[in-house]
Amino acid sequence: MGKTLKTGPDKIIYIMGYGRSGSTILDIILGAHPAIKSLGELTLLYQRWSQNDTCSCSKSYDNCPFWSEVYHKHKMAVHPQKAKDLIQLILDVEAPLSLPLLISGLLPANKVAGYRQHMHALFQAIVEVSNRKILVDSSKSDRGYVGRLLALKKICNFDLRIIHLIRDGRGIMYSRLRGTNQNLEKGIKGSNWIAPFLSSLNWLFTNIVSFLIGLLFFQKKVLQVKYEDLVINPCNELKRISTFIGTNLDDIINRIKKNEAFLIGHITGGNRIRKKREIKLKGDFTWQNKLPASYYLF
Repeated sequence: MGKTLKTGPDKIIYIMGYGRSGSTILDIILGAHPAIKSLGELTLLYQRWSQNDTCSCSKSYDNCPFWSEVYHKHKMAVHPQKAKDLIQLILDVEAPLSLPLLISGLLPANKVAGYRQHMHALFQAIVEVSNRKILVDSSKSDRGYVGRLLALKKICNFDLRIIHLIRDGRGIMYSRLRGTNQNLEKGIKGSNWIAPFLSSLNWLFTNIVSFLIGLLFFQKKVLQVKYEDLVINPCNELKRISTFIGTNLDDIINRIKKNEAFLIGHITGGNRIRKKREIKLKGDFTWQNKLPASYYLF
């Protein structure tokens, strides 16, 4: 593997936006670069670990060759099965209600210090184990961790490059109509009629908040990418991303031109495709034919 890297990441590529927008696919594809490590929804790592969930490699986190080594190298390590306070700390700092406190710098000092120490130790352990200095975190900015992006900047002072990934809201509604990711993994399909409407409201709220956070705090460090453009014209969009993150992605672009598959490494969270061995980049436009007409009225 070469010489072990002892410092934190050079930069974090953060995929911002709402779930069901293709963030897992983009995360995996970027991770095919030899200098980039794909991580998935890193904010959910300890929650998933404590719930006895599995890594994308299908092994438990304790038995996963990557995450188990990260845990052993983590200088502030608390085993996730005993990490209720740490999980709560992350939720408290990244929660929507904490946004005003993050912006104003009024978060309690003990939470700021604890969050900073944990995140620096975690990211440093990931760099050491992966031997890669560019990390992809696709935690996005919806649900209970809308403040994560801002916390990583203001509390941890990481160098972030943000990709704001946006999908057509009708595709989001149809995806939610099919069921939740966790239920679909269990073979349980479908949802109640109101769930897609609620998802569309959350989609709107999340993308507005994401846009405002990017505009106010990150200026030129945000690149907006539409899911539809990514899957229809991936070479063009990856060239834009390549320029934006300052990393040559030509090899990945050539692989896509050849319709090659991408191996899925060790990612946490994300949708159910993470449990496959490999994926190819292709779009999902099923909603155009199957979304009930009544949902178009919303």
